[in-house]
Amino acid sequence: MSIATNNLSETSRAAAWPEFLRSAGSPRARAHLEARLTRIQKAHRAGNWRQLRYLTQQYLTSYDARLAATRLASRKMRWDRRPKKTQLRSIAENLNAFQGTREEVRLIPVEGCLPPSPKSPRR
Repeated sequence: MSIATNNLSETSRAAAWPEFLRSAGSPRARAHLEARLTRIQKAHRAGNWRQLRYLTQQYLTSYDARLAATRLASRKMRWDRRPKKTQLRSIAENLNAFQGTREEVRLIPVEGCLPPSPKSPRR
């Protein structure tokens, strides 16, 4: 099923990402992010998965998107935990969505949280 992807209303475009777009550093960056997100949205609605994957990869490696995400995350932190504004650019430069993390994960199982599962019959 094909849809007219050029006829997306302005409200459906920017309404989905208002806080993120406000985090962009300049009007040029805001327009760049909105254009990328709109193209991703159009590819998704059209069901063009190959283009969607390509556009998503381009978006995740975009410096404007990384900087906007860094600014938004900084704004959500408590004021005494926020990095300095001069550090935001270097944090954004070093972000990589495709790189794993070396952060240690600890799993603490808690007994009694789940109902007992029925025992499977032995063969």
